[in-house]
Amino acid sequence: VRKKDQFLEAARREGETALVVSDITAGIRLDRFVRKHVKNVPQSLLERAIREKHVRVVRASTQKEAEKEHSDSANETGENFVEAARTSEKRVKSGYKVQPLDTVIIPEEW
Repeated sequence: VRKKDQFLEAARREGETALVVSDITAGIRLDRFVRKHVKNVPQSLLERAIREKHVRVVRASTQKEAEKEHSDSANETGENFVEAARTSEKRVKSGYKVQPLDTVIIPEEW
């Protein structure tokens, strides 16, 4: 299993789906990116989910930093890696534009 996949699995909680941003969809607003993948959720619910961190973004730069720290540490269990993945999701500002290789985590029930 690649380190990036381990990081995404650690960041994703039970009942969530991870969407990776491609070069083609990069540069659009987060709400519009999610709307492309989830069509049956009202816009107001989507915006509230983003505000309340039910929709989260794990930035590509954070993934790379965590992978580097994980490879440098001698921790066999990977606890530091999981902790870095869990704390990497910061609240995004309104109008955030997704970047290539960002990972957007959404609720699975959508």
